Amino acid sequence: MKGNSGRPGRFPSFRGRNLSLFLCAAAAALVWFGLALKRIDAPGLYYDEVIFVNAALGGPMETFARDRVLGIPMFIMPYLGSLKSFIHTPVFLAFGIVPWTIRVPSLVVSFVTVLMGGWLVGGLAGRKAGILALFLFALDPAFIWTSRTDFGPTVLAAFFRMSSLLLFFRWLERGRNLHLFLLLGATVLGLWDKLNFIWFIAALGGAALAVYPRETMARLVRAGRPGRGVLALWGLILGACLVGRVFPLLGASSSSSPPAGAARITWFSTLFFQTFEGSSLPEFQFPGGFFPKGTGPLAGAAILLLGGI
Repeated sequence: MKGNSGRPGRFPSFRGRNLSLFLCAAAAALVWFGLALKRIDAPGLYYDEVIFVNAALGGPMETFARDRVLGIPMFIMPYLGSLKSFIHTPVFLAFGIVPWTIRVPSLVVSFVTVLMGGWLVGGLAGRKAGILALFLFALDPAFIWTSRTDFGPTVLAAFFRMSSLLLFFRWLERGRNLHLFLLLGATVLGLWDKLNFIWFIAALGGAALAVYPRETMARLVRAGRPGRGVLALWGLILGACLVGRVFPLLGASSSSSPPAGAARITWFSTLFFQTFEGSSLPEFQFPGGFFPKGTGPLAGAAILLLGGI
């Protein structure tokens, strides 16, 4: 199926005849890690970057360790799960807690996200578009920066969003229940990582029915009992999450809400231009003029020029 027909395309198989794809992936890895690993210990670690460490050590302190199962913290905040802590536990046990053991695993996960992004675009729009997207993702300064410091955190969220999209289109293309089951796993893990992942799940479901209604419904009919069982399990997990986690948090107050009335327009426009200028994110994390201003438009122009080429 062609990408320009409104249906998902055929994804690369990564067999011997696709050696060029492996070479492109290797080149993208050199670019990504060459840029991202430079001075990996600078700037120094900041508060939000290390909130998962206590849970990674088993939660010896009560700070950022809650909802324990067999003494192991399952969440570090009411809306933030301890999945990242579980991933880093063997790294910390083997190499200790230093800047590179905190940051490098996130860069590895994000590079896998970059690869999946190139694969997804290649399947939907063709090989050349996939290769171009691969290098655009690998050269994105904002993604490199947020991956180094895992600001948000966003690294695992981006990984599970991209893997969910890839698995959805693979399921739509091949109709295998395995892809549907893996899609369930990716979305549940993304939800455990951070509860706002539920917005992506809702968007994916709505987009599937809006853009590919016939293909989606046909695949669901052909999925049979195993497929319907996966969907039922999915519904139970999402329902339990909504009732037990999301709804109670909706009533919580926040000190960071935008102002009301006309001041809201000024607030959003200022935020928009600060984001486009390129320095707002690092300045938010590390205030004090550490980063030069005016780099955002230059990076954007470079990306547009590369895309035009």
